Amino acid sequence: MPTLLTAPYMQGKTIVFIMVVIGSALATSSAGAEPELALAPTEPASVPAEAFGPQRPGIWQGEVGEGFRSSVETFSTEVGVAAGMAAFGSRQAHDLALTILSYGHLWGPVLADGHWYRGNFELRAELFAGGQYSPSSDWLVGLTPHLRYDFATGTRLIPFVDGGAGVTATGIGPPDNSGTSNLTCSLPSVCIGFRVIIWR
Repeated sequence: MPTLLTAPYMQGKTIVFIMVVIGSALATSSAGAEPELALAPTEPASVPAEAFGPQRPGIWQGEVGEGFRSSVETFSTEVGVAAGMAAFGSRQAHDLALTILSYGHLWGPVLADGHWYRGNFELRAELFAGGQYSPSSDWLVGLTPHLRYDFATGTRLIPFVDGGAGVTATGIGPPDNSGTSNLTCSLPSVCIGFRVIIWR
């Protein structure tokens, strides 16, 4: 019995076929169709660097991985799911889904030059929002300032130590919270992690 192909499938095959035909036509040149082009001179012309406009500085103070410039700013977004545990005084496991917006500003020059712990301080702020999806559905939102120390390793792999404390508002209620629309101070936390710089 013949099968019927759906319209999106046929459209996809048609687009791929057209792209292959056009690509083949562009890749194949016919003899005598184009005039022969003269090669550029091998000696470069002397053009002052200012003619191309000011060069935008990169994120590094020196070479890649030698520490960040003090004026560098970072912005990141993260989305994640966290499985909870009934631990540290909690009676229920709270499974969360969160979205995080982070802003950071590198603060000061590279410190401890010549030592294994050389790096920069970074002031950061995180705004997070999301919800609990188990054991019940509830909301939460929070703001946390951080102080981060980024280690300068000489590579694009940047380990860091991060600490911060902030405020959280949530609709998560008893037995682990006192009631609806809590506004609480988050306990100070310390995090160790890595960031990998793949650009600049």
